[in-house]
Amino acid sequence: MDKILEIDRENLVAVVQPGVINAHLKAAVAAEGLFYPPDPASFEMCSIGGNLGTHAGGLCCVRDGQTRAAVPALYYLLKRSEERKASAEIRPTLSPKPERSFA
Repeated sequence: MDKILEIDRENLVAVVQPGVINAHLKAAVAAEGLFYPPDPASFEMCSIGGNLGTHAGGLCCVRDGQTRAAVPALYYLLKRSEERKASAEIRPTLSPKPERSFA
């Protein structure tokens, strides 16, 4: 459960599994000219699922928001393989890579 399934550049959305390491997602979207905002101090070793569980933020959270702001929907399985979805208003979760960062 540690794969990046899709990076949709046009709609600014990435579909990932919970074990994806934050730094790997940042690198993958940067290669597409995009930026994944959540920036916890442990980004090189923490997983996206862990970021969601702890509502991680980091230094950039004042400007870009915490993890919750970057995750418009979750799909999850219950004990009996019943799929569920929890979603907020659908909005882009990635952004064009900033030319300059002030945080």
